[in-house]
Amino acid sequence: MSDATNTTIEQLPGTTQESQPSGVIAPPADQLPEPTKQEATPPAGNAPEVKEPVVVQFEPTGNPALDLTLGFLGKLGFDSDHAAMKLADTGDFSLLKAELALMGDKAKGWEQVIAVGEQAFATVREQHEAQRKVDRENIVNAAGGEDAWNEVKTWAATAVDDKQRGIINRALGEGGLVAEAMAAYLANQYNSFKSGQPQGKAVVDPTSPVGGGTAINGPLTAQQFREESSKLQAKLGYNYYDSAEYRALQDRRRAGMTLGS
Repeated sequence: MSDATNTTIEQLPGTTQESQPSGVIAPPADQLPEPTKQEATPPAGNAPEVKEPVVVQFEPTGNPALDLTLGFLGKLGFDSDHAAMKLADTGDFSLLKAELALMGDKAKGWEQVIAVGEQAFATVREQHEAQRKVDRENIVNAAGGEDAWNEVKTWAATAVDDKQRGIINRALGEGGLVAEAMAAYLANQYNSFKSGQPQGKAVVDPTSPVGGGTAINGPLTAQQFREESSKLQAKLGYNYYDSAEYRALQDRRRAGMTLGS
């Protein structure tokens, strides 16, 4: 507060005759012009532009808690390339928490959401690690053991071109029966190479066991898939395609397609 607020009316200039300059007569108080207020108008085009965050859409993970967290972060503009998100993907949420805290009310409720997300992330990561371990064991078994698989990988590193390497790595990374079938295929190709036999398009027999299983669980050719589907239809009726057995046949056929049959 300034000292002017404590000034009385009598002390203001022009309110007493003694305060007027010589030869100047002040008009009556009721004829004094009203003071005008002029609001500052910012120059056109210079007003600050308020930018709303771009909403980021994440692919569903299958875990409701993790999907909730990603949806919350996506609405605040966090994408997978954000430094805090990359760090969180390693299990370290510290930078993400700091960024959200600085956003204030815009990120209201982030503490609860991130707490749920952290727990869900840990659960999903454990599940993925466990599945990767199982997939690797199945790949190694399909190739004939740890030593055999190491030999196959060393050979394949120089025996295939970049296009083939991409196809092989995608199949191995998919896990499950497709990965086992690819490992068995590579092992057979390598064994043919060692024995001096010509390498065919698919050395492995599609009806042979894959990954330590039995022949009945092995990959199927197109003809075998049709035959097995007909048998299943005769057994279950026209709704056979809704059965788990038919889905298993489809998986075996996809494995057969990977092998080139």
